[in-house]
Amino acid sequence: MNERQKTAGLRPCPVCGIGMRPGVTGAGGDSPLDDPLLTTPAARLCAVALQAGIQVFDVPADACPGLAGTVGATSGSGLLGLADDLDDDLRADVLAFGIAVLAAAPSAVSSAPEGYLAIGRTRLPAARGGVGHLAWHMARTCGRDTPSATFELAAL
Repeated sequence: MNERQKTAGLRPCPVCGIGMRPGVTGAGGDSPLDDPLLTTPAARLCAVALQAGIQVFDVPADACPGLAGTVGATSGSGLLGLADDLDDDLRADVLAFGIAVLAAAPSAVSSAPEGYLAIGRTRLPAARGGVGHLAWHMARTCGRDTPSATFELAAL
């Protein structure tokens, strides 16, 4: 991290070194991340999913015990189901992870049996690369200061 990043209050990513501040998108314009009506990280991430063609919906927690959600793919769009009992922080992190899976590893979803993968409820250590690292950056960009946005993926 350079001197200018330090004085600007940016915190470097522990893996890639990119300096960033939670909630600072720099996207400008029509980005859902800059919409003043979207006041929580989870709301911003839902808007990002919508813009990416990913349908986000709630799943009753008792229908998927031990799971935080599911990711799936249909022709032309992604599906991201979230357990309805997640608190706002966990919901944002699972949203970021699910979006990252659909964006960066769509073949993992489409090649899964039935075309769905389960997202475990237990948070894993911060990923040093891949979809977990992408999810961490997405969560931070949407205002969520989280130690990790990485979760276990399993076939349903």
